Amino acid sequence: LLPSNYNASQAYPVVFEFHYLGGSAEAVFSDNMYNVRPNFANAIYVIPQGLPDSNNQRGWPNTNNQDIDFTQAMVSTIESSYCVDQSRIFSMGFSYGGMMSITIGCLLPNVFRAIGVESGFSIVYNCNPSHEIAVWQTQGDQDTTVTPTNAQAARDTFVKLNHCSSTTQAVNPSPCVAYDNCDTG
Repeated sequence: LLPSNYNASQAYPVVFEFHYLGGSAEAVFSDNMYNVRPNFANAIYVIPQGLPDSNNQRGWPNTNNQDIDFTQAMVSTIESSYCVDQSRIFSMGFSYGGMMSITIGCLLPNVFRAIGVESGFSIVYNCNPSHEIAVWQTQGDQDTTVTPTNAQAARDTFVKLNHCSSTTQAVNPSPCVAYDNCDTG
């Protein structure tokens, strides 16, 4: 989805938005793209749809690296078709889509600038990115599907990988925090 005022001589950020287990690209689009687009309208949005599993539920298991390969192919297609700010490519997702964003943060930090994770946890066991990646993460403390403990493990992975200290500063809205002394960038 292009900005309404798309100009081929201007570089635009790109936002990938990944759906939850059993979701669809259409559902993300119908939900106003997780409400990101109204506050970040001057970007190119990519809303992919995962492959169905044996129960016909669509998701992002990254079997044999297929979802990462698919994501890289989408990035290449977008970059060759439109004017893209390559330093501002983002991924966000909810639940299984959040897990996909974490996978992207682990495996494609050289392509993506930042990830946004809503109720996701890591399914990448060897998460060792080549350089830092900005992470925004939120988790409901009453979530029984993706427990806060699972989400904290993903958070702790990126806190460590970005060399952040264990101290935080309160940011708006409460009770959000930002970690101190993270790597620049």
